[in-house]
Amino acid sequence: MNSAHMLLIGGSSGVGKSTVAFALHALLSAHGVHHAVIEGDVLDLAYPVPWEQ
Repeated sequence: MNSAHMLLIGGSSGVGKSTVAFALHALLSAHGVHHAVIEGDVLDLAYPVPWEQ
């Protein structure tokens, strides 16, 4: 049975959230772990707009 986990990285602007996410991506990729990095700054680039559906 597979399980899913989510890690949320939060903090003020400029503290290194993206840097941590990219480093984590590199580590997970190197170990063959399936994952996705979802950058909150671009979530509003979805079409159709999710909150209008």
